[in-house]
Amino acid sequence: MLGYSEINKENTEKGIQIINDIEVSHPLKNYYLGLAYEKKGDLTSAKKYYGEIIQSKESGLNQAMYYKRVKEKLNH
Repeated sequence: MLGYSEINKENTEKGIQIINDIEVSHPLKNYYLGLAYEKKGDLTSAKKYYGEIIQSKESGLNQAMYYKRVKEKLNH
């Protein structure tokens, strides 16, 4: 994912913009936005996106995988 690549290159703003341009609602999108904001130091926004994964009614392998990761982050 290009947005995540930008985040890893320390271009968090560009990564956030790329991810926000994706029009799909998907746990992966919220997870990467949460990571980007966490890396940026904006923990309020990170928790918002992580919380959307927890509140999601979606099911499936992706949801389960990201749910567990996010739950661990929010409990620390």
